[in-house]
Amino acid sequence: MNKLLKDFLSIPMPLEKLLIARQSFSLKIAHMVEHRRVGLSRVDELPQGCGMLFLYGETQIPGTDKKPFVSMCARMNLTVVFLKSSGEVVGIFVNLKGEGEKNFKTASRYYCKKPAEMMLELRGDLELGLYEGDSVDLRKVTDKYRGEIYTANRK
Repeated sequence: MNKLLKDFLSIPMPLEKLLIARQSFSLKIAHMVEHRRVGLSRVDELPQGCGMLFLYGETQIPGTDKKPFVSMCARMNLTVVFLKSSGEVVGIFVNLKGEGEKNFKTASRYYCKKPAEMMLELRGDLELGLYEGDSVDLRKVTDKYRGEIYTANRK
């Protein structure tokens, strides 16, 4: 197993396999508040076919509805996909530059035009073939973690 994959798999979050735009992905599931804070900050580069799915449940994702999304501490370029709870893609940012920024005040901000409850972070150089208005079937994951997402958001 190569170091990139080993580092990715060592992230202490659940791992799920999903099909997105006809491509298979191994996704770490950031469904708890502490998981979302850490995100991909412990990984220098994402292996091919890997990423992270952030589940916010009823809580709206920062970066939607005029609140900025800030990818703090990410050291690699990312493609970020914002999704509604239905799986509808409502925003995509392709190949965002990884800044490794640790200061919230100086980190770059990104705004999605529509509210979203989930977010995917994938390799920045990925040719995904996914567009706003497309739909991604995430029920396998959202159904599995639904109770934990809502419980975590109430704390």
